Amino acid sequence: MHGHNNTEILFVFSETEIGGNTYSTGYTEGTRYEYYAIGNSRIKKVNGEPIDWWLSSFTDKHYYAYIDSTGDHSATPYYEHEKGVSFGFCF
Repeated sequence: MHGHNNTEILFVFSETEIGGNTYSTGYTEGTRYEYYAIGNSRIKKVNGEPIDWWLSSFTDKHYYAYIDSTGDHSATPYYEHEKGVSFGFCF
């Protein structure tokens, strides 16, 4: 298994796992997944429209990290805005 280093079967990606950096959080969580490391897009769509989606990462100022509709990292106060979720899973 590459990436998530625990026993979770279904999980929400961390900033490190999808982007390989710590833009919002300042610390590393897991290992970057090959899917994202080889350049696949972080843009997720619902009904053909790009959406923002939550990551499991958060900052020390109680902001939660997310990927915006253009594929960039960002952070916002928890529950301030509706966003999607992209789950990872291991089998």
